Amino acid sequence: DESLPLLEEVPGLTGRPGVYARWLRAVALGACGRYGEALEVLESITPDVPEYSMARSLRGSLLRQIGCHDLALIADREAMSSAATPGAAIEAMTGLAADAVGLEDVPAATGSLAQARGLLGRVAADPRSAALWWRHQVRMAWVECEVALLESRYPDAVAHATLALDAAEAATAPR
Repeated sequence: DESLPLLEEVPGLTGRPGVYARWLRAVALGACGRYGEALEVLESITPDVPEYSMARSLRGSLLRQIGCHDLALIADREAMSSAATPGAAIEAMTGLAADAVGLEDVPAATGSLAQARGLLGRVAADPRSAALWWRHQVRMAWVECEVALLESRYPDAVAHATLALDAAEAATAPR
């Protein structure tokens, strides 16, 4: 709850479109465990704005956190169909993979991860922007860890978790 007032102090948030501010509020509410409120905020973001894919991906993430993988799958499919940027597409594909893990569908998870990894490899190949993609790398490695756990490949799970940790630490991620 204390983090919500801090949104007003985030550099660069002032003057951002209202849609972005609503999305960021939903992120903060979700981080505080207030999933219902976060989902309500996201419902105000409509398909006619570029941020819709981000909102659907966040919806999928929140629904996964409360165990509603079937509903998360719908949200992530909507995110994928409305993705207008490589980042949005990678986010949606990674979400689809995580949904598949929750539904114990290993082939769907590995297929979505392969697509996401392929697109990430293409966009992160430019050394000028490679560092910008760290969050996607962390998320993909984490979902790959979950797939390995689902398949009882424990050494692979540890390797993927280590990759996720290394990428987060290299980016000096706060959490």
